[in-house]
Amino acid sequence: MHVLVKGYYGFKNLGDELILFPLLSWIEENYHPDTISIACGDPRRLSSRLLEHKAFFPPIFTKLRFLPKPTLWEHFKNFLGIGHKHYDFVVFGGGQVIDEERKFPYNGRNIPLLYRSFINKKKFALVGGI
Repeated sequence: MHVLVKGYYGFKNLGDELILFPLLSWIEENYHPDTISIACGDPRRLSSRLLEHKAFFPPIFTKLRFLPKPTLWEHFKNFLGIGHKHYDFVVFGGGQVIDEERKFPYNGRNIPLLYRSFINKKKFALVGGI
């Protein structure tokens, strides 16, 4: 199983990182994925931050992949429902999952459009602060 974690991680935000640590453990306990991809603003920074603290979740660290912010083309493919074929489940998390102040395509109001294939199939979880 390949799980995508979609939130606003990696923006030098300690609060989101503190949500992410137990979220990864929760995903591991409940879904037992082979791979966890984390969509984040700065994949290199988040990877190094998690590497610093991998003692808190050693078995999970080897399963992690870090994805940069999607391009406009990737958002368009997601909107059409053809962009996420390699994921089995999506976990929406972070402190700003639903945020009306961000512009398209980053605000939470677009999540039902961009990830509708998972939402329609009920293959998602909403976890974290809103």
